[in-house]
Amino acid sequence: MVMTLHITAKAVVPANMDEEMKNATFTTYTSMDTFYSDSTYLSTSVVPSPTNVTGNTSDLINIYITSGPYIDAINDEYFSTVLLPSFIYACVLLAVGIPGNGLVVYVYGFKSKRTVSRTFILTLAVLDLINCLFSISTELVILRNFLKFNYPTICKISRFVTSFCNHSTTIILLSIAIDRFRKIRYPLKKKMKMSTAKIIVICSMLFGCLTGIPFVLFYGTKTQFLREVETDTQRLVYQGKLCLPRDGLDIIYQEVLLIVLSFAHVLSDVILGVLYSFVGKSVLLSHNSFRRVDPASVKPHSERKRSIELGRRNTLRLNSTSSAPGTAGRTNTMLFLVTLVFILSFMPYLVLAFLRTFQIEAKQTSTTEKAVRHFFLRSYFLNSAINPILYCFVSKHFRQEAITGVHRMVPGRKSQYTIQRQTARQNVRKS
Repeated sequence: MVMTLHITAKAVVPANMDEEMKNATFTTYTSMDTFYSDSTYLSTSVVPSPTNVTGNTSDLINIYITSGPYIDAINDEYFSTVLLPSFIYACVLLAVGIPGNGLVVYVYGFKSKRTVSRTFILTLAVLDLINCLFSISTELVILRNFLKFNYPTICKISRFVTSFCNHSTTIILLSIAIDRFRKIRYPLKKKMKMSTAKIIVICSMLFGCLTGIPFVLFYGTKTQFLREVETDTQRLVYQGKLCLPRDGLDIIYQEVLLIVLSFAHVLSDVILGVLYSFVGKSVLLSHNSFRRVDPASVKPHSERKRSIELGRRNTLRLNSTSSAPGTAGRTNTMLFLVTLVFILSFMPYLVLAFLRTFQIEAKQTSTTEKAVRHFFLRSYFLNSAINPILYCFVSKHFRQEAITGVHRMVPGRKSQYTIQRQTARQNVRKS
């Protein structure tokens, strides 16, 4: 009869392990290919190859090991060969995202006039900053300890925060697109109030919390077989601990969650695409109509009145859509780019997650393919760090205030830069 012993401490490795391994037989499990092919580790570099098998295997004692030098060695090699590009990618996003989103919060929170657009941009920056400070930071720890991350509570919180930020961002981007659409299609109608924008922000937070609950329930520690070592008296089963859907969770729940999330993302992407296509079409029509209209050349009074009204409508549209006349147009362009990056950054993740969950992907993959797959499974982190860069390229106001804020943080340059700014403002007023 087979005896089973569950041991997780490092002390489970016997003192005579090196001697016993001379007569050991090894069995490598392929269950990591079945459930999570990205985590498969097939290597004989850590433990020597078997020579022969002795003894009755039915009398062996099973010892389950989840930590220790052999687990560390497997984890370190998997990190260096597969996860290192993803780790570097997350480090770059963290280095860019934290100071960048901090500047966005500073500029749009303290150095800008409170408008509906500024409120939405500030909310996006706060969500992105939370994502950087906690989600990406935790992901770095998970990547470094990918096969030995036995911290289910941290895993649950990390996935909840990521879900909360991303889903709240989706609602904010939809609200921005609707606000842009209303200003374009109905420029003379009443605009969105600040109170309405604040209610939308609160509702987006509640929506993010509600949609994050399944991640708390489903995620945790997933036990994964790595390899098996048989000696004359015992069977050592090495197991990894991963931050994935927890042990005992039925696969149907993972499939349903992924289908619902994928459908929601596709639906929101379609709505955003339709709204911004109307915005772009209206911008082009407004430019063309504004160039053709010449109210002074129309002789009949009724036609002159109609042309003047058309010119006024087109002027209003230009002031709120065109990137050439002023700030409103640049804001439109900036928000459109933010939305586009959000949509594109989620596409690789959704495709790979769908293939992984429904086991459509190839079972046998090379180390390079696994590294690429892990890299793009974290593609959605991009939208949390790249927005400040987009603001710098598009918004002149953000660039100026961000440069001012940075100069104020540098010792010895605060007073000099303040004098330069005051002199520049006086020159503008004189001119």
